[in-house]
Amino acid sequence: MADSENIAGLGMRASWVRATPHASERANTEDEKALLACIGQGAQLRDVIAGCGMPESKAIALLLGMRLKGFVLPMAGPPAQGSAPVSAPAAPSPEVRLDPAALAEEIELDDARKREILTLEARLATDDYFALLGVPVRAPGVECKKAYYELTKRFHPDRYFGKILGSFKDRIDKVFKKLTEAQSVLCDPTRREAYLVAHPDLAAPAQPLGGQATPMEARRVAERCSRLARHPYLAKQGKMIDLLKHGREHLEAGEFGKAASDLNLAVQMEPKNREILELLAKAKKGADKQRADNEFKDAAALEKSGDLSAAVSRVRTAVTLDPDNADYSHRAARMLLAVGGEAELKEAGRLARRAAELAPRNVEYHLTFARVLSRAGLEKNAAREYEAVLKLDPQNEHAKEQMKKLRWKL
Repeated sequence: MADSENIAGLGMRASWVRATPHASERANTEDEKALLACIGQGAQLRDVIAGCGMPESKAIALLLGMRLKGFVLPMAGPPAQGSAPVSAPAAPSPEVRLDPAALAEEIELDDARKREILTLEARLATDDYFALLGVPVRAPGVECKKAYYELTKRFHPDRYFGKILGSFKDRIDKVFKKLTEAQSVLCDPTRREAYLVAHPDLAAPAQPLGGQATPMEARRVAERCSRLARHPYLAKQGKMIDLLKHGREHLEAGEFGKAASDLNLAVQMEPKNREILELLAKAKKGADKQRADNEFKDAAALEKSGDLSAAVSRVRTAVTLDPDNADYSHRAARMLLAVGGEAELKEAGRLARRAAELAPRNVEYHLTFARVLSRAGLEKNAAREYEAVLKLDPQNEHAKEQMKKLRWKL
């Protein structure tokens, strides 16, 4: 058959392909391993099909399967003698403007390192994974991993242990996390293929050295990307990557509800993905805090209007959603103390104690706890709380007066 004949999903018979690093170790069958041995660092499809010793239909079916698994990738042309295949150069990143205030921070980093960190941080939102690692577009995984390890020499947080970093501590953590994410995706064949499907501008093969691609070549690229995008597994992976990206964006914008919605869908696709699970937990916590704040504001407004019963219900919800907020626990204790029932008094004591424990130097919280204890008839315990108040504020008139009364009783 003619070399110009197109094999759907693979390219022309004269097209060059190569095996990805460690593909033979991940191959499932001896037939796949035999095909990978025929391909090596680079071979034309016609030679692989003709020289593998298999029926043509079987060889093509296996090659298609390995293409989808990420075991086989297209090449722009034959590999250079004694070297790895040449990839298209990474596109240069646009120039970024650095924050003068950050550059002026007096920390234990020289100006050159500050500029390097700020520049890479600014590129996180715009550069693709290849550009972030500083490797050519579609560089093999082994090259991506090598570049990542070189970058860790400058950006691993442990290398700055014990130094005064100011705002750069969070910047270094953010940069390192993104570099690790890029390396993790590009060095995993299935995640890498899904990433390329989600970014078709990166999935396109390199332009021929002679100039621009012809319209026919461009059409074939578009057809191939479309065909891969429809593959059930890759479509699922592409969707997961998009959801993860949107989830991160919503988190950074403080839109925790939207982030939780996207990340919930993403975790259904990859239930064991640690990164998604951590981001989802962060989104849920943020969403709970936002809702708790709204409930607390409503409770305060209802209390002011005289609807104490509804106010107690709202403030209880706020405490449940954000149990570590001392102000919520304290306000709930005061409202329950005003209601005055036996069950409410018991709950008020628990919440007042919680508020005082969360903010041990807050005089008002200790006073409220002391009032609850006095109302419950626990004078000795109340006296200890008033003593704690006087240690914090020796001139507190209310605590002095109550201590006189309690000494007389005790």
